Amino acid sequence: LLLLNIVSTYNCMLPLLVFCEFFTAWGQSAVEMDSSLSEDPLVPLLELSGYLVQKTLERGAFGVVYQCTALDTNKTVAVKALSHKENAKEEISALEQLKKLDLDKNNLVRFNRHFEFPNNIFLEFEKLDMELLELVQSFNRPMPLSEIQMITQQMLVALNALKSIKMVHRDIKIDNIMLVNHQLHPFKVKLIDFGLACHVSELNRGDIFYNLEGRAPEISLGLPLNEAVDMWALGCLVASMYIAKFIYSGACELGKMGAIVQLHGPFTKLEVDPGKRIAPSEALRHPFITMKYFPSDFSSGPSYHGKTVASQNDRPPSLGTLQEDLALCMNDELTAASERTTENNSHISAETLPVSTNRIWDGDQGGANRGNMGSKVRSRNCFFKKIRRFVSRLFRSIH
Repeated sequence: LLLLNIVSTYNCMLPLLVFCEFFTAWGQSAVEMDSSLSEDPLVPLLELSGYLVQKTLERGAFGVVYQCTALDTNKTVAVKALSHKENAKEEISALEQLKKLDLDKNNLVRFNRHFEFPNNIFLEFEKLDMELLELVQSFNRPMPLSEIQMITQQMLVALNALKSIKMVHRDIKIDNIMLVNHQLHPFKVKLIDFGLACHVSELNRGDIFYNLEGRAPEISLGLPLNEAVDMWALGCLVASMYIAKFIYSGACELGKMGAIVQLHGPFTKLEVDPGKRIAPSEALRHPFITMKYFPSDFSSGPSYHGKTVASQNDRPPSLGTLQEDLALCMNDELTAASERTTENNSHISAETLPVSTNRIWDGDQGGANRGNMGSKVRSRNCFFKKIRRFVSRLFRSIH
């Protein structure tokens, strides 16, 4: 009887205990809360569901993302609020499919759970650090190739994992790449936002997705689609991180296709074969991804590869080493576009090159080093061929 009374009393007191716990946490964190939350109609729903809402992380056409503390786990999480229930359920379906994978190993955002109200669906995710775009904008400098390589490698791992479960992301862009914890794990990133993700079998001719800057030509031309659309978008992203602007510009489909033709040359058959585009697993073995040192690193500061980058007084990798690395990709035939681009740009002066390209030549102009200039130039020529081959394989799709 005593035990029954204790259980009954506990059940009666439980709502009050939860209520007190919430307001204790709220009192401790009130200073950190976003003042605009007081008028947000979604905040009471989150509080009712056991969350302490700290601030709004992002607002967009898709919905709102909040930073919250989940009171049952006492963990800081990101909660995405969606009002379009049909789209939300499609995203949840894709996120549940991701649980088949090792999310941390494959650089994919961790989805914890979801809950519903009559007009809204809430999705709880792990809290990540910041968008890659935010970090890049804070640098006020072009990204060194060593950093681009790290991000590219992690995104290739993510796309390779998605390909293994026949999923297409359909929205690869810098906004959808987030740093996990830049202080503890520099340049460790994850792919987020699976609101447009679908099974490859659900892709249909004529479907229009991706912004113009990252839209593969087969989408624009209404041709058969597969996972290669994500690789094209990643290629656009890699190039834009290096040159600090979109590689293909254009205010409409025609303008974008014109930009592709201007860079790659005219289509010989107006036929596109995404099957010729490099696959994520193959790209992960490409020398650009497997290289440990870059010409720009020879005069750089700290490296994020787990070791200190060679200083100016240290010897860079020999020409022979770079040639051996390059031999691994000799079977990757340079496309006609790459050849034309190289020939057309051979007369461009150093002043007209992107700032990031000029950085690669830093430290090579001293008079005492002129005797080694020829070897260094040849090394860098081999290196740039490697980069061109990698990027051209990401874009290769035109017969």
